[in-house]
Amino acid sequence: MALIVATYDFSPNSLSLWKYWDELKEKHPKLQVTVGVVPVFKGHYNYTVNLNPEFKEWYKNHNDWVHVVQQGCYHFPNECLKFYKTQKKLIKSGYRKLRRIMPKDVYLFKAPFDRMNNNTIQVLKELGYSAIIYHNQILYLKPILIETPPFDIIETYTNIEEHKPNNIHLIFEELDTQLENYDSIGEYTNFNDFVRGILK
Repeated sequence: MALIVATYDFSPNSLSLWKYWDELKEKHPKLQVTVGVVPVFKGHYNYTVNLNPEFKEWYKNHNDWVHVVQQGCYHFPNECLKFYKTQKKLIKSGYRKLRRIMPKDVYLFKAPFDRMNNNTIQVLKELGYSAIIYHNQILYLKPILIETPPFDIIETYTNIEEHKPNNIHLIFEELDTQLENYDSIGEYTNFNDFVRGILK
């Protein structure tokens, strides 16, 4: 069975935590990681993805095993519960900041805190997004060629505001243990490739 490893809430302010992922990659060379990237974390200019040189360097050094999906725009709890026009403006703004690091044929979206409404779905369909990642499920916005095959998922968050130095290592120790079971029997994939294989 395919395994998708996904981490969310990532932005330039959490780059210092990525060393733990690098250590996992050394132990598990086949590891692929889907990363939900927040284009402008909480509206802070310094955390704007496409303007941050450290983030650009991080992506350049990791894009062979890191796969980006858009996680809202600012990561405010209610930004995907707003009216249609406001959401369209926010989602388009977020995409413009991520377009150089997202795949050209598959566009995936995750709403901040998994909170969204029908306006979110309408906007994403109109803008040509492929699917939404929602509570460990895939909501397709385009016709599919085959039914979704079974997959396992391991989710976590790479957010420096939530994971302090005194507990972050425990999270990655648990991840390491979980991944050991897949190194010999499982197949690593990512949300982008998984969805790509299902869409018509």
